[in-house]
Amino acid sequence: MLALLLALTLHVTGSPARTATARCQLVISARVVEGGRQRVCLTRIDGFPAPNVTMQSRGTMTFTLRAGTIRARVRITQRFRSDGRHARQTTTGTIVGGTGRYRHARGTLTGSGTVVDTATRLTNVRLAYHLAVRAGG
Repeated sequence: MLALLLALTLHVTGSPARTATARCQLVISARVVEGGRQRVCLTRIDGFPAPNVTMQSRGTMTFTLRAGTIRARVRITQRFRSDGRHARQTTTGTIVGGTGRYRHARGTLTGSGTVVDTATRLTNVRLAYHLAVRAGG
């Protein structure tokens, strides 16, 4: 069966909620501008927000959309400016599955944008994610 190729662009803006669990050092939950939710589970975080620091994180990202969910393994890089709060963020990832329309999803995820990240919160988030999804059975 031929795979259906979908190109999705999703935006996350505002001030996401940030918590922790036994499995995730940080859980970041945000509204997707186009509709739906994003959940990021960071299982490894190298570094802390500080002046001129580059942080590297790994984990999973799930988009819950109207037609189903898309799951990806991701690497996130944040390059902080000299104030130690404002950062340029880039994300790369591999789409590993989903539900609904995206049940057999595979593909790639890239993202970029800016965030203000401190020890207590994330705010002024302006991120765009581009997903190239092969969905077929």
